Amino acid sequence: MNLPVSSLNTKSISTAIENLRSCCQVDIQSLWRYQETDEVVTDFIPFSLTDWQPVELNEKDHISWKD
Repeated sequence: MNLPVSSLNTKSISTAIENLRSCCQVDIQSLWRYQETDEVVTDFIPFSLTDWQPVELNEKDHISWKD
């Protein structure tokens, strides 16, 4: 038997899901950094990210890597 779902219940469920999601998911894409030049892996040990640029997120909050 399927019970009807009101728009109020749907909104409450969506709000609860968003609240739970904010407790367990962390947006880290904006913290990513990149370097435009290729590096040899041995050059990274130890490495510093001070000369690496932060990524730019597009309108969907995704990283759009250059080709």
